[in-house]
Amino acid sequence: MIEYGSVVQVEQGERAVLPCLSEGHPSPKHYWYRLTGHGTSMESSSTNGGEGSLALKASDRVFLLPEGPLILHKALIQDNGRYLCVANNSAGEDKAHVELLVTVPLSARIEPAVQVVDVGRGANLSCRVAGHPVHGVLWTHNGLAISVRPLGESARFRRFSLLSRDLLHVSSVERQDGGMYQCTVYNHEDSAQGSSQLVIGEDAPVLEHVFSERQVRPGGSVSLRCSASGNPLPQVTWSLDGTPVPEHYHVRVGDYVSGERLVHSYVNLTGVRVEDGGLYTCVARNGVGRVSHSARLNVLGRPLVRPMANVTALAGRNMRLHCAVAGHPIQNIVWQKDGRSLPQNHRQHSFPNGSLVISEVQRSVDSGWYACVARDPQGNTARGQLAVHVMTPPLVSPFSFPDDLTEGKRAGAACIISEGDLPITIQWLKDGLPLDPELEASVAKANDYTSFLSFTGVRQLHSGNYTCVASNPATSSNYSAEMIVRVPPTWRQEPVDKAAVMGQAVSFDCQADGFPVPVIRWKKEHRTESAREFSVIISNANVQILENGSLSIREADRLDAGHYMCQALNGVGPGISTVVKLDVHVAAHFERKFHALTVRRGDNVALTCRAVGEPPITVTWLRDRHAFSPALEPRYVVEEKPGAEALEYVVRIPSVDRRDSSLFSCFAENAYGRDDTNFQVVVQAPSGAPREIKVTPTGSRSLHIAWKPPLDEDSNGLVQGYYVGYRVRDAKESFAYKTLESAPASTLQQCELTDLRRNTRYSVVVQAFNAKGAGPVSEEVHSQTLEIGFVLFHKAEPPTPADAQSSEDAGEWSEVQTGSERSAYAYRGLRCGRKYSFYVVAFNAAGRGPRSNVVHAKTDGSGEHKRSPGQHIEILF
Repeated sequence: MIEYGSVVQVEQGERAVLPCLSEGHPSPKHYWYRLTGHGTSMESSSTNGGEGSLALKASDRVFLLPEGPLILHKALIQDNGRYLCVANNSAGEDKAHVELLVTVPLSARIEPAVQVVDVGRGANLSCRVAGHPVHGVLWTHNGLAISVRPLGESARFRRFSLLSRDLLHVSSVERQDGGMYQCTVYNHEDSAQGSSQLVIGEDAPVLEHVFSERQVRPGGSVSLRCSASGNPLPQVTWSLDGTPVPEHYHVRVGDYVSGERLVHSYVNLTGVRVEDGGLYTCVARNGVGRVSHSARLNVLGRPLVRPMANVTALAGRNMRLHCAVAGHPIQNIVWQKDGRSLPQNHRQHSFPNGSLVISEVQRSVDSGWYACVARDPQGNTARGQLAVHVMTPPLVSPFSFPDDLTEGKRAGAACIISEGDLPITIQWLKDGLPLDPELEASVAKANDYTSFLSFTGVRQLHSGNYTCVASNPATSSNYSAEMIVRVPPTWRQEPVDKAAVMGQAVSFDCQADGFPVPVIRWKKEHRTESAREFSVIISNANVQILENGSLSIREADRLDAGHYMCQALNGVGPGISTVVKLDVHVAAHFERKFHALTVRRGDNVALTCRAVGEPPITVTWLRDRHAFSPALEPRYVVEEKPGAEALEYVVRIPSVDRRDSSLFSCFAENAYGRDDTNFQVVVQAPSGAPREIKVTPTGSRSLHIAWKPPLDEDSNGLVQGYYVGYRVRDAKESFAYKTLESAPASTLQQCELTDLRRNTRYSVVVQAFNAKGAGPVSEEVHSQTLEIGFVLFHKAEPPTPADAQSSEDAGEWSEVQTGSERSAYAYRGLRCGRKYSFYVVAFNAAGRGPRSNVVHAKTDGSGEHKRSPGQHIEILF
């Protein structure tokens, strides 16, 4: 297997090419598998690539090329994962893994973009993430990282937690939590950010600091303070025994706001007098609520009761009277009515702090003058009084509107005040507001306690809550009733005829007004032999009825063409409906996008370009991305077969050759679209003859052969190897062949022929082969192995000076040359009892070779070292 990068990365929608190239003989076949564990959008067959794998097969989007690569057209996120390529032949198999990473640009947004949350309530921020892959999401607040609580951890110390990777939860919002929140989504190559604003909403006032009960002497100074928080900032007011703190030169009321958004309010008194004593109350209020605190300021001195305002009480309600007493200490406070101390019955309750509570006030018994008497331990007393006037509140009798009101009918209601002191004023409201002139309402006063509301013709705008408000000097009361005007449906948006191209999305908008809100139903026409019938459409994966009443078709098909009815019903009247028509046009397209044709030279090939779509369809061709007209090629035969729904354009090549190995692209176009399909034609044939054969003798029994591969235009695919043939020149026997694999990394091929005859002339040829067989042989090249001879060297041991008579006796080397056919030589006439040394050197036309090892031998005898014809040594080599 030829190794390539193990990771292929493409963006969604791009073409993904997963490489897989291999070599072998015979030519290997390739199989692709998807390693399971992830969903796949590709077609697959049985599991044959090992455990946990699915074999892939070709489809409109998956192309398996014979050479090995896998092509995925318009890659999808679901294609992410690991793939296995298996190459095998009769000799074995090899495998390679490739990982495909399909990416989508990242984007992020936070929902909601703006959120208003009251203090103390929880808030959720959802980071909507799109894109792939997503390695993580980071959350920040006003540019600073948020320390979040992981799932499962106690929320005691951290208010921020992740309910999921993309959902941030604030358990109890505090004022400092307001501001901008950001979520940043990232991977190794991309990042995106979304933001949201958290606005702290209104919260009710809270008294953070209050004053306590104080005791001072006359002439002293004292400061009473209340500090309040809230949103919006609360207003703080002060009262003394239920009445606003009086303005005097020695009394100052003021406030200020601190950096902690606290309102600090105070009452400062200097030169305190007895009449400054009493029950002081601070009240903090804003639009959300109010809170108060009360405590007494006791000024030492004789009892004093400040003037008290008269009180108006409501019959049947409870009444509380408070004695505005100053001075300290006070021994007791007694309430009196008509000179009698209270309580006098079970409805009256008197409290030591000077309060008198009367429950379920009655006009005849409880009206009159009341006095409170304060006494100190020394017997000093003070007295104050007030008048109580009991009034009866107005009571509105229930009224209603008819239940069957429909548009155009007359309607009305009577508001009768059955109880209450006069004078009484009566007012009509609709949904809490005064009557709008657009309602054209008629209001008539029958007497001091009766009012009539009427309409000459109601419409949908008249629906709502109507309130009769009755008021007298004591209080107000009201009663409300709902008017429901039922209105038959009317078109707000009536659907119209539409046309779409097959595969595109189309929608019909259908909206109606009325009350109750009309229900939208869609029906589709089904023709029968006797009539046109419409049946209700049930939503499915392709056809859906949206909440707003629209009919949505995700991918229009020819079966979706026809008539549709939109019907609006609300139970008022017969309802309304309309029929619209959908025309679905078919753009020119191909059901198969790629064809791989591997053929042998001389085969008959047909390129069938079948375009589906509405006529007329125009077909054009490209060859290797260049303009090409098959009709002008004399070797090609063109057939055109038009039909009602398709056009078949066939290009026939009766006998393909190497020139036809090309990428043929067929383009089809009609009024509604354009598409293409591709034919990859690979013409396979044996390779051409090798070039520039060179034979060099390297010895008496060997030749070195070198050559160049066939030219690229003659190779006809991958050259897998070579046959090198040789024989003795002019011999009758056939060539003997040696098989060699191709060396892809080099343009020079070579081999060594050995075990040849010495000094012999040989003929040599070279032949290339590929998956389709052997190509032509090269021209014969001749060369001769080298002849060889031998030179023998010998010498005797140096003799004593008295015996030295020749070069032999001097210990010098002597040589003897033999023929190439001899493998032994005998030295004769040697001296007796003498030691000799020998070595052999081979030689040929190129020169002498290295010498052999030196060997030693000794003749028989002893004495004077005389030469003897019988003494000899034979050397074998």
